[in-house]
Amino acid sequence: MKKYNKLILLIFISLSTKIGYSQSIIGDDKGNSSIGLTPGFKETKKEDKKDSPKVDSVGFDLGIVTFTTKDKKLGLNYYSYFNPSNFTDYYVGISSNSKIKNSTANIFSNGDIVAEGEAKLSLGFRLYKNKTDWTSILAGQKTPEQIQDVLDNSTRPANDLWLVLNGSFSGSSFKRFVADSTFANQIQKESFTGYDINLGFNYWNARILNNTILAGATIGIKQKNNFDDLTEGTREDVQVITDSLSNTSRKITIKQTVYTGDYKESIVYPLNFDLYFVPHNLKNIGILGFSRTEMGKKIKPKTKIGLGLYFLKDQNTFNPVAGITFGFNDFFNVDKSDDDKSSLKKFSISLSTRINLVNNQKKK
Repeated sequence: MKKYNKLILLIFISLSTKIGYSQSIIGDDKGNSSIGLTPGFKETKKEDKKDSPKVDSVGFDLGIVTFTTKDKKLGLNYYSYFNPSNFTDYYVGISSNSKIKNSTANIFSNGDIVAEGEAKLSLGFRLYKNKTDWTSILAGQKTPEQIQDVLDNSTRPANDLWLVLNGSFSGSSFKRFVADSTFANQIQKESFTGYDINLGFNYWNARILNNTILAGATIGIKQKNNFDDLTEGTREDVQVITDSLSNTSRKITIKQTVYTGDYKESIVYPLNFDLYFVPHNLKNIGILGFSRTEMGKKIKPKTKIGLGLYFLKDQNTFNPVAGITFGFNDFFNVDKSDDDKSSLKKFSISLSTRINLVNNQKKK
């Protein structure tokens, strides 16, 4: 029965439920993508009242379910896009999630869960928009073929440039096993509070070399630890109790999840690049390429690269319903200390799917 309870818990945590809009599932398994906006072509109509503040919100979609083979997460995310009349377009995203850091095998065998909590804030402000007078341009064009010919050959492609800011704060605790300490101090509790703040640009273009693209680049500052480099294990404390009357002994075993290795905390400067594009000659397919580089004074710059493939709904560029992402850590192998480990240790796969339960659009 206990095994079934652990299985239900693992499945529940492994399903990351988010409240968000459109391309929320586009990204790698670490969630630090530099592209976070829904492009400006997703407009809502303004009110006709001249004296009233004209602010439109795209609202939210409820029910984006994501399954990640590497990270076991459960989270909530709210995203809104605003189109005010007296200010540039902007968006706001707020999210929180919790993650189980244990290996899957350890959860089943031990049940001592190590968790991490995280809160995120995303902001974006549109700096530039290519405005087009569609009424004049499409005047007299009646058939779909005529309209498409005008869009392809007689107009500049729609495009946006955005200033984006992403910030996150996280907290976790775990037990570290220090073999060379005294017996009473061999198991030490480590607590960690980290942050990740990034500033950069997003650029969207509806037609470049027969592709729709969304590109992003950010740089920032991050406080991190090397938890992923530690070795997970289980330590057992055994206590034997003997009844003097019956001369019967009872053994009590307490299992704990512990981590061994040289634990460090450091400040690094992340540099993130993303390129998401949808070929016009392919139906319902989107492709993501990304790189993540962390630089620091005392560490060598390590780069993770990745490739994602997404399946779209109704040929909507920013409406993916499912995807798969492949990642490879330390692509240039600047860290030689783990060369004795298998290359599969650096490889990760992320599967994701998007299910809309509620779609709400509101104006104010």
